[in-house]
Amino acid sequence: MVTPPTRLWHLSKTTATDTVNYDDLDTTNNRIPGAFRLVQVAPLLWSTPRIVVWQFDDIVYDERYDYKQKFDDIESSGTYRYVAVTHVWDYADDVDSQMNNLNIDEELDIDIDAPDKKHIDKKSISWIGLRQVALAAQMSQLGAVDYFWLDFLCLDQIDKYDNNGHNDKEMSLQIAIMGQIYEKAHAVLTMIGGIPAVQAVNQRTAWMDRAWTLQESVLNPNTWIYIKWPRLHLTVPKSPSPGNWVFYRVPLPTVLVLDGMTKKAGDIPRRALRACLSSKPSIKYTGVWRSMFMRTSSKPVDVVYSIMHIFKTHIDPYRKNRKPEFVFNDLARKTAAKTRVGPVWLTIGGVWGSEIERDDYSYLVPKFPHTQDANIQSDNSPPKMGFGTWWEWTGFHLDDSPYFINRYDIKFLTHSHPHNIAARMLRVTGMVHKPGKTFPRFGAAKPARRKRATMDLGAMTGGTCIYNGDIPKPSKNPYLYALYVGQVADMSSSSWGSGRVRYAKPPPPGSNFSGRKYLVFVNWNKKHKRWDVVADGVYLAPSSGWIISSTRMMLTIGEGAQKRHKKWPLPSYLANTDDIPTGGHPTWRKRYVNYNIKDLVRHEDRLVRRLKHHSALKSLSARSSSPPRTLETFTPVAVTNDAATAVPYSYDGWTKGAAAIHSRNGTEGILLPKSRSHRGRIRYFVRIWFGRYVMYVQIKFHRLAKSEYWTMLAVPYRRRGVGGFITNGDYIESPVPEYPYTPQGTSQPSAWPVYQPVVPIALPIFIPLYVPIFYPIGFLC
Repeated sequence: MVTPPTRLWHLSKTTATDTVNYDDLDTTNNRIPGAFRLVQVAPLLWSTPRIVVWQFDDIVYDERYDYKQKFDDIESSGTYRYVAVTHVWDYADDVDSQMNNLNIDEELDIDIDAPDKKHIDKKSISWIGLRQVALAAQMSQLGAVDYFWLDFLCLDQIDKYDNNGHNDKEMSLQIAIMGQIYEKAHAVLTMIGGIPAVQAVNQRTAWMDRAWTLQESVLNPNTWIYIKWPRLHLTVPKSPSPGNWVFYRVPLPTVLVLDGMTKKAGDIPRRALRACLSSKPSIKYTGVWRSMFMRTSSKPVDVVYSIMHIFKTHIDPYRKNRKPEFVFNDLARKTAAKTRVGPVWLTIGGVWGSEIERDDYSYLVPKFPHTQDANIQSDNSPPKMGFGTWWEWTGFHLDDSPYFINRYDIKFLTHSHPHNIAARMLRVTGMVHKPGKTFPRFGAAKPARRKRATMDLGAMTGGTCIYNGDIPKPSKNPYLYALYVGQVADMSSSSWGSGRVRYAKPPPPGSNFSGRKYLVFVNWNKKHKRWDVVADGVYLAPSSGWIISSTRMMLTIGEGAQKRHKKWPLPSYLANTDDIPTGGHPTWRKRYVNYNIKDLVRHEDRLVRRLKHHSALKSLSARSSSPPRTLETFTPVAVTNDAATAVPYSYDGWTKGAAAIHSRNGTEGILLPKSRSHRGRIRYFVRIWFGRYVMYVQIKFHRLAKSEYWTMLAVPYRRRGVGGFITNGDYIESPVPEYPYTPQGTSQPSAWPVYQPVVPIALPIFIPLYVPIFYPIGFLC
């Protein structure tokens, strides 16, 4: 049931340039931050056009996501169906030319915040463009609806602050529901050259380069582009005589509106967009990652926020102080942990090997092309990256082929860092280099030069690998392995039915990789005791066939990964925890963090220095095989520091309920809610699985958080006096103060806790992990 909206404000056309400013138009102060609003169609078509904005007071971003059902109710009701308008803020030359020829009374100014937030700028649109949108909304193809949504009119473009200087988060809350607005619209109308006027089909626009237009065009299958088609290409000559039909070939105009502004881009952006529009999810996700790397925004973090709804993934909606790299890595790790998505970004540079550098922190995730600091504006130019000694548009080095991974064999167990990976591994036992090969790309980019080798993997000998990277000699590197990622498929194949992506040309000779295996090569770095990613590429198995073990090995990759074990068999309870009876799970334990926001601000520098010395995960082993007689009995212990990790903390004035629900839905780290006293205590949850080689420390920041959002740390531990596989017991885990060792018989610290394990083995004790906190919001690393 839809609650009828209330009229928020209206504005009639006058003989001068009119201005939209919520402060001036919303005279009753009924604006609700983040509330959904629509523009009524009919008044814009009156002889004296009028903008009438209606507000749905009960459709507003809420942490329980109740608003999603209300969007469904709008569509099913029929009364308030609407068209969502997508456009670009940087107008195309054709639209700019039309704007310059407008009469003054046709101009309409929108007051917006300047980038520095210190003064008000203006953005000019036109009454003509609004009437064109209204006319389109009444067309049968778009549903003949009575309302439309346009960000210029339905979002307050100026930040508002209360008496305490707190932002009411209108824009952040609207961004949080943006995906729903487009997905649940009856249709999406694309003003491809900008909102002031309809764009000519044979003129370039920046629409293909912009971040938000990707989500806006992909989420709704009923999406239309509003363009001007030259009259010359609409008519044919009259038939020479009645009853005698003569057929003429009607020449099509040059279609440039989807080319973007990058010179020599060719069809690369178009083909990526075609993949995005596929009904096959694995093809769609491949297209989204490719297209994302070619897009830009004045706020670089928006390149990431603009696609999160496509993956049905939640990242922190309060974007103000997040670095673009942090948000990008957060999204990459979360999508990799989703079984229905997987690590699609692994093949962003092509299944034949990627030229895009990998992140220095992850070792696997590609570097993000937008490197600005938090809250720093970009120049809005198409993204560029360094490739060897030159710097150029990323699109020239993205995969433009029809090849992708339909189903990922490699598994990212959680979204946490370092990566916890379960993969089938093949040892590289032999390799003979062949002359490299140049592969013509499908687009207008430079050809790709790749290395080739005859390679022996596991039990296979004589297979051929095409790759990019530097694979060392197997004879000198006994821990050189290939991780099997998945089998290569062809998205242009007719087997995908309606989800097929059509390519105008067949694959160049020698470039058909369908059916081959995509591999990532890793080598154990003895000096630094870590896995280095050295190459990736496709492998054609020898005539004897593809031979690989069904056993998945677990390994950790990334900065800060454990260094004691190279790899070990994946425990069954981590492969599929849903199959384990409830009684077999270790117990989740509550942990608490006390904080005082005023102290954090007042003593930030001192606090940062102190918190950089992380408390750690420690193992306590009793010196006797006998457990303590009672919990009060003091037992001397040997303490070993096994691991330490950073946990991000954030503070941005959330209510307690908002912080809890954001944590439940995957927002990274511990979120500190506001309180009147500026003091508070936040809880999180910890449990430990005991494996043969390591302890799996799992952390979740909300009791009901999905497993894909848990953080997991693999920590080697020292087993003493117990052989065989260590089963999971109901261990007691508690914080341990860092007291010095006290010999037996001397006075013990009064606060020293003593533990009684189920079996007398090493006791893993989890200490809350602290890292620097930055105010007002920030992640700490």
